Amino acid sequence: MKKGMSFLMVLLSVSILFAAGTSEKATDKKMNITWTAYQMAPTNADAPMVKYYEEMFNVDFDVWNIDYQQYTELLNIRLAAGEIPDMFMVMNPVDLSKYVEQDLLAPIPLEKIKKFMPNTYAAYQKDFSNEFALGQIDGKIYGLASVSTGNVYRLPITYNKNWLDKLGLEVPTNIDEFEKVIYAFAHGDPDGNGKKDTYGLSMDGLNLLWGMYGMVPLQDYFSIKNGKIAYLPIEPEMKEALAYAHKWYKDGVLDPEFITGENTGGYWAISHSFINGRVGMTVRGNYYHWLFPGDYNEYDNGQAIPNQVGAVAKELLAINPDAKVAFGQPLKNKDGKQGGIRGYHMLSRFYGIGADVPEEKMDKILQILDYMSDSNPDKDAWAVARYGIEGESWRWLEKDRETILKLGEYKDREGFRFENGNVFWWTSGSLPKSRQAEWGTKMGFDQNGIYSVFPISLEAMNRYNAQLQTFREQTYIQIITGSKPLAYFDTFVAEYLKTGGKEVLDAVQAWYTANN
Repeated sequence: MKKGMSFLMVLLSVSILFAAGTSEKATDKKMNITWTAYQMAPTNADAPMVKYYEEMFNVDFDVWNIDYQQYTELLNIRLAAGEIPDMFMVMNPVDLSKYVEQDLLAPIPLEKIKKFMPNTYAAYQKDFSNEFALGQIDGKIYGLASVSTGNVYRLPITYNKNWLDKLGLEVPTNIDEFEKVIYAFAHGDPDGNGKKDTYGLSMDGLNLLWGMYGMVPLQDYFSIKNGKIAYLPIEPEMKEALAYAHKWYKDGVLDPEFITGENTGGYWAISHSFINGRVGMTVRGNYYHWLFPGDYNEYDNGQAIPNQVGAVAKELLAINPDAKVAFGQPLKNKDGKQGGIRGYHMLSRFYGIGADVPEEKMDKILQILDYMSDSNPDKDAWAVARYGIEGESWRWLEKDRETILKLGEYKDREGFRFENGNVFWWTSGSLPKSRQAEWGTKMGFDQNGIYSVFPISLEAMNRYNAQLQTFREQTYIQIITGSKPLAYFDTFVAEYLKTGGKEVLDAVQAWYTANN
């Protein structure tokens, strides 16, 4: 479809939507809307897509540029100064109840959602009927759940295949095989430089160990155990996992710099420890970050073309063009039981309306959100919201598979779409149809993920979580490095429950019982 024709159709569809869904009269006066969004780069004030949507909806957008890596902290500073955005992104779902307690968000009547967000409402009713309940507090909806359906795929388990091949080893399937591999990575000079400068794994690689016991200890993940809510980080299995981690640290297999993490800046998905050849395995990023040339084909008018390379694979190949990786599965434990690996929350964030927004503006924002959502059945509109103007920034490869070819600056710069103003699109419940997703399923990334049964927050968690998280992480590091004995784990659990952990568990149990 040509650019001009596409734009006319968009204007026509919006006009129809407005005529059918609202009594708002067209006026020359533009409505000002302050907007917060997920951004990997600041949005230019005169960005083409900002202008595009301003004209379409007869509004003036004031997009707040907030560094996504410090989004919550920087947003809170502006909130404390009395600034409340009209369209309010809650980056971390656990913060929703805190903002409601502070009277920063307006309740969104369900009838307005049905009227002004028909696509989103229909999609959620079909595939995610519980999502509106997640954003509900005291019987009122304050947050529109952004469901990231791509998160049906768990974190990838990635090994340095060059090292495996040099050492004559296979991808491990159980804890004994895994120890053989990581000890060889640390002590077998896998890079052949004659120096003792490699390790088996670092902080992200430990996800594989925690997952073998069904644990996600550094996140607030809850599971069901014996019919009741269980908080994984204080379960007895965590003590067994910490015993392994301590042994690996003592034996020089766990990177001594694991505490600082594997990403040293830049794109969040990159494990610099892995791509720079310091460790031989990692569990970081998403599966599509590790796509290599030729992993699968896409099709352009029936002609096969190689898949686009993932962001982390691109960085790795820039350092070592001969680099190869191998993907593993979660480990089986000593009893032969298959473990899991942390999956990203399906609930990725909330979108809400600022507390002081008048009703007319709320209606408009809901219309805009519905139009920009994954739930919009108009795939041209969907692609424009994600990638910009057709023919300039992208073109279709296979429309039925929602697959495009990026063009121009979009092709090489991950942050360009944010600079260009594609900050209005949001995920809201469309299941993935691409050949990339098909490849992810074929590789088993949709298997053995660990997901929390409780992805939001409650008042008790807001009161205690900061101190509990610090206490938990300090204890794990102390046990792993040996500054505290393994037996200290029992003392830690008792203190954890005494200092608010029990109250949090009881609150989550009550919520779960009421909503399941």
